[in-house]
Amino acid sequence: AGWVEELSWSPSGEWLAVGAGRVVHLWHRERGWVHRIADHPSTVSGFAWRADSKVLAAAAYGGVQLYDVTTAQLLGELPWKTSMVSLAWSADSKWVVAGTQELAIQVWPYPFQTGQELAMSGYAAKVRELAWHHSGRYLATGGYEGLRAALAKSPSEVADEVKNSTLLGRGGAGFPAGTKWGFTPQGVWPRYLVVNGDESEPGTYKDRLLMECDPHQLIEGCLIASYA
Repeated sequence: AGWVEELSWSPSGEWLAVGAGRVVHLWHRERGWVHRIADHPSTVSGFAWRADSKVLAAAAYGGVQLYDVTTAQLLGELPWKTSMVSLAWSADSKWVVAGTQELAIQVWPYPFQTGQELAMSGYAAKVRELAWHHSGRYLATGGYEGLRAALAKSPSEVADEVKNSTLLGRGGAGFPAGTKWGFTPQGVWPRYLVVNGDESEPGTYKDRLLMECDPHQLIEGCLIASYA
């Protein structure tokens, strides 16, 4: 019916969703072609599968449509006023998030009710890739153990431990982290922690990778530094 622009396997590997123009085709690994959903409002621009592989989200101009893949029944629509360019479910299947044509991220809870959507704007370009991070893997590999250990001590003890460890900054200058923490005026409140994600250091181009690939490590570091 048109150019094949989107392809997506379900997490179970049973289903293949094919987007061709305004048509969504659903293929089963063993049964072959099963459904042709031809009433999509515009060209399909992205797919996202719920974790159980039973619900498919299809993005296009005007929002996202949710389908039961076994019956091709339309389960609901997540409205938005412009085109979607990327789409993802959260790991717990409670949220659907889309990157939009207007340089923003749109988030809906599932099941959806009118007025519950959230919008995050201010991006400098179209959001073409989306991924959800969850803490399970980080916790399983010792994540947040450093925070637990820090909270068992006083803030001054944590600061002294970091200073004695000779932990250095990774921005290029190698300035001692504990010494920098010591510059905070005593007894002055409120205090604010600023995370500098700048990539101006040509020899240590790493901030983007840390924030995208291991965000909980950054969060844990922020919490320990704030406590100290």
